[in-house]
Amino acid sequence: EVRLCAEEPADDFLPRSGRVLDWQPEALARCDHAIATGMSVSPWYDSMLAKVIAHGATRAEALDRLARALDRTTLLGIPTNRAFLARVLRHAQFADGAQVSTAFIERHFPDAAGRASVPDASTWALAAWLSVAAAREASATSTDWRHWSTGLPVPAPWRLHWQAPQSLAATSGGDSSGHVLASPGGATVTHGEARMHLAGRGVPERQWGQVEIDGVEAAYRHAWDDSTLWLQTHAGDFAFECRRRRAARGSGTNAATSTEVRAGINGRVIDVCIAAGGQVAVGDRLVVLEAMKMEHEVRAARGGRIAAVGVRAGDQVAPGQWLVRFEGEA
Repeated sequence: EVRLCAEEPADDFLPRSGRVLDWQPEALARCDHAIATGMSVSPWYDSMLAKVIAHGATRAEALDRLARALDRTTLLGIPTNRAFLARVLRHAQFADGAQVSTAFIERHFPDAAGRASVPDASTWALAAWLSVAAAREASATSTDWRHWSTGLPVPAPWRLHWQAPQSLAATSGGDSSGHVLASPGGATVTHGEARMHLAGRGVPERQWGQVEIDGVEAAYRHAWDDSTLWLQTHAGDFAFECRRRRAARGSGTNAATSTEVRAGINGRVIDVCIAAGGQVAVGDRLVVLEAMKMEHEVRAARGGRIAAVGVRAGDQVAPGQWLVRFEGEA
């Protein structure tokens, strides 16, 4: 049995909340849940969303069925531990079972990068193609006629920002751009000098699709939340902000250069560790939030003097709400 939770493994398994854009359990295993597409996961309860259960004649058979069920289970719109659970089930030491204990994650997945689902080149190319071919305005044209042209394909620009976990946001290189040369049977996606070829047709939201990326077959599922593309692939679940119609943003949006520290989750402030006028260094604790029975320490991504504190103990905060401001130019 695995417990599917609304949490981010790369951020020390901190709980997440939001709206479910697409939910589809896999029939290969038993799934006990109370989830539906369109529902909101609030910060007021435990982060567990579902239990996925499989059985087999042997431990290996049960593990394989459970891992494959997780691969085909879809929950888009909220970060979850789905892909991480499948990774644990396929770990050689976990499959052996002889040395599994409550220290397993600490021993085998000690750092954030090892627990994170990071988009590979194929996932970036697929997201770029969908940001153009599956955009809402593209649905006005039938798929049979979409991208037909009497001349060469017209390149369409793409610019995406991967919404990385907080632990990787400063080092992940979450922004990428290029052009999509679409055709009725697929597309060529360019990024700088790199080119990847996709063969296949787009499918509507909340349906499984199949493409070939440089000759390798890949299954995917996607859903839109305004300008954010949620995408499930073999590599995990990802949220890409589509920025091709927005002005390019500078590095000032990064946590290490921003003058504001904002809440990443819904939660209640249980401790404010600094005051206006105080000096802090990188890594110093600023605010402690409580959400879904867990405490989340908000630490400084930069050093400097505190200009203002926007919360006090007992306050309820929402994602994006500013907590602390540093002195300096905004």
